[in-house]
Order: sequence, then structure tokens, then C-alpha cells
Amino acid sequence: MPSGLSGLRFGRQEPSTHQHSWKISPTILAPASSREEEVRIPDSEIFRGISIPPGHTPRALDASDTGKVDLLYPSTNHLAMHLCLIECFYKLRNDVTNSKELDAVIGPTVPHFVSAENTQNSQTHPTAADADIVRTSQIKKWELFVKAAVGRFNVWWQNIDKVIRHAKAYNTIPAAAQQDTSTLSKNYLPPLDVLLVWYSYILHPSYSSDCVEFGKQNAFMLCFPWHALYEVIDQKTLVYNLPTAAANMFTTMSSQAVDLISCLSSPPPYTASIGAQCSIDLEDAVAMQDSFVNDTHQLLWLRSPACSGSLTRCMERYKRFLLLVHLHPDRRAGLVPTWDIELALRTHQLYADKFHTFASRPFGRELDYAKVPRPLETEKSTANTTTETNTADLWKRQFAEPYTCCLCWACECIKDASGGSEVEVSTSNLSQKHIKEIQKALQFYASVERARESGDRLPTSPRQAKKKDDKWELDWGHGWREVVVKGKFDEHGNPVKKVVREKAYTSHINWMMGAT
Repeated sequence: MPSGLSGLRFGRQEPSTHQHSWKISPTILAPASSREEEVRIPDSEIFRGISIPPGHTPRALDASDTGKVDLLYPSTNHLAMHLCLIECFYKLRNDVTNSKELDAVIGPTVPHFVSAENTQNSQTHPTAADADIVRTSQIKKWELFVKAAVGRFNVWWQNIDKVIRHAKAYNTIPAAAQQDTSTLSKNYLPPLDVLLVWYSYILHPSYSSDCVEFGKQNAFMLCFPWHALYEVIDQKTLVYNLPTAAANMFTTMSSQAVDLISCLSSPPPYTASIGAQCSIDLEDAVAMQDSFVNDTHQLLWLRSPACSGSLTRCMERYKRFLLLVHLHPDRRAGLVPTWDIELALRTHQLYADKFHTFASRPFGRELDYAKVPRPLETEKSTANTTTETNTADLWKRQFAEPYTCCLCWACECIKDASGGSEVEVSTSNLSQKHIKEIQKALQFYASVERARESGDRLPTSPRQAKKKDDKWELDWGHGWREVVVKGKFDEHGNPVKKVVREKAYTSHINWMMGAT
């Protein structure tokens, strides 16, 4: 059962009518008759426009309306793909820590007990000491895996300029769709473990200076390969399927198989020593991601009925956070983002070149402070005694609303249904019929997740509309899109796609509870 719904079951002294006190119990739903008819969560609409925008000069900012901040990147589409990637990282860590193959590598540290869940008549149960041993084993396996992943990353990073040159020479994306943007296509992606190390490195404060010091300017200008990830990550299973061409390139480069677990369980793995081309401990950088990965999986916005609206509000709050940073440069280091704002911030940082440019002059020009919303003046000035070092205090003073808010599925659905972005969520302005519709949607989505975790076939969508065979899959801008070629599949069983040019679209779909 996804812990993203924990707020529905474990409310803290809220009234019985509060959404955190709702009893949402997943049920067994009738499975779809075929895999093709299974409900798609999230809806593919959420990834529309996943292409990377070209460089541009931002429009002048009307600071009285943060909605007019000209951020072409990131968009909600990139945030959605980021959520997919985080789930891949979470799954990778689970696969490693639960790997039986690696048990033999780290030694006999796991006790052999029989689980009470598997044997009703068993008298042997795991003790607290057994649980500690299991946890220690899992930690050792993950540390071993990350250490090896860093070594593989160093090989890939040493050759990154060759990869970039080859990618540019053999780029199959139409010139009109490239938009002068530098990124890797799917055939140049590294294995997931190497991608995790690169992801962690980009987010480290030393990444920019390291790229200069070690001559990696070309890599610094790369945007994280969101469109390639869209092509290789199965949105249903969240499995990272590395294309054969990319796997062959990495094997040639490193003399290793793509599957690192197999490499470790069949020693000796590749251990050639190469000169470090970074100034930080990359193992520590990967460890720094654990908390955010865990929090993201706990919330599981990607599978929420309010995902689209949640990501839209996330971007709105991120723009406000940027304005707050700009208004208080002396307190920039002390401003701490909430999880949703951090999601947008991380996505922004993953285009290191553009983020560095934006951070140096975030709104393209100096703000017109006459148009900046004034902080609430609720009392006389106390300039000599007030210390506004707390992010929440600065936020509430500037925007007249609380900084933190509940991000659980129920509260996000209520925000969607209310048609606003209120931080204080309440059902008081909703009819009983509307509340029941929200509860029904939550139950359906929770039931889908239970079926997914059990490995069962998913149900059909309750409001599934017939879709065209040739639908959009990826939009590069200027009307260039990828569409599915009916009846053709690649070596992974995925539909073959072709690039076509069609009339550009402008529609945007927002999920609204109860809408038909």
C-alpha cells in the first residue's frame, strides 16, 4: 500500500470530517482484459512538451505577478519525468539491498530464519538482532554497489567528451527540433547506476567549478536527458530499459556488462585505476540523495489523482521562492526549500549551464521594486531586534500565507477541486457530492497501486476514452513529434516510433475532481 496515503489513515487529532480522517481502503478491481487496456497512471498528457527549450532572453519581470516569471525550463513536464527517475533510483536501491546474488559477495552476515509470513507452522521468527543483521547486510550491499558505480562513472566521465562528439555527429533528431540545445539521446545514455552518480554530481555545489578545472565545459552545458529518459523508462513499471546501442557503447568503453549486480556477483569486476576528474567524494554525493529519494517515494505524487495540479502548484511556489531569494540575497544560504520547491529546484539545477546563468541574474534584469508585493505590515518596525532568518517567517511576511503545507494525495485533490492554490486546505467550500467524488477517486488510485505492487493486471480507467492508434509521444517543438508506428515493436517489446511534423498544439489538460 503506497505510503503516499498515510495522511488519510493516520490523522493527528483532526475533526472526523477532516480529510486526514477519511477511511480509504483499497479494493480488488476487475482487471483489464489486456495490457493495452490497463489504466495509464500517470496519464501520458503530463509528459507533453518534454523537450528542452532553446536559450532565450527572459522577458521583463512584472514582480507583482510571479506567474509571469519567464521560466521556459523547468516546466511541469520535466518535474513529472524527474519523479519517474526518482522512482527508478528507489527501485534500484531496493533491488540491490534485496539482492541474493550480492549476499555471497559481502559474506555470510544474513541469518537464515523462516519468515512467519511464508510458513504458518513455523516456530522460528526474526528477532530484533536478526533485523539489525539484515539491515547491516543491506547497508553493506548498497555501499559496495555505490563504490563500484562511482568507479564505472569515472570511466564514463573520462570519455564524456567523446560521447558528446559522437552524439552530435550521429544525432537523429531533426535540426528544426534540436533548438540549439545540447543533450544526450537515448542511444548515449549510461546504465542507471552511472546515471545516479552523474545526477548526484550535478546537484553538488562543486560541479560547476570542477567542470572548469577538469576541462568538462561541454558536459557542463548538457541538459539532463529528459526526452531520452521518457523514451527508455516504462511509465507503467518504472523500469529503466537501456537501448542496445547505449549498452554496447558502455560495454566497449568500460569492458563491463551493463548490469552492475551481475558484475559484482561474478568477480573480478573492472578495477582499472584512472585519475580522478572531480574534487568531491562521489559516494558521499550519492548518499546525500537518500532523504529526497525516500520522501519522493513516500509522497508518490507520480501516481496521485492530482499529479498534474500538484506539479502546477509546485512551479508556482518555486517561482515565489526564487523571488524570495532575490529579495533577500543576504539570507540566501539560510533559505530552506520545502520538498515540492526542492523538486523544482533540483530539476532546474540539472540543466547546470542554464541554472548557473539564471542564478547570476534570475529575472533577466533588475527587479522593479515598485511592483514587488509588499510584506504585511502588522506591527511597528523593529529593525534593530527582528531577525528574519526563518524561511517560513520570510515567506509568510512576503506572501501572506503559510510556507509549509500538507502534500498528501487527499489534500492535493482538495486543492484541485477548490480551483485554487490555498495552503490551508479545507473541504468546507465543497459539497458532499464533490467530497464523495474525491474519496472515490482516491480509493480507485489506491486500489490501482495495490494491484501494481502485487504484480496483478491493472484495471481499466473508469472514464477511459477511445484513443487514436497514432498518438503523440514526444514533442520537440516547432511541430516535430514522435508517433507510434502501428504494429511494429523493438527488441524490448515497445512500440516503434517515427518522427513526423504536425500542426503545433496549444491545449493543456488539467485534472479536476468530478469533471467529465
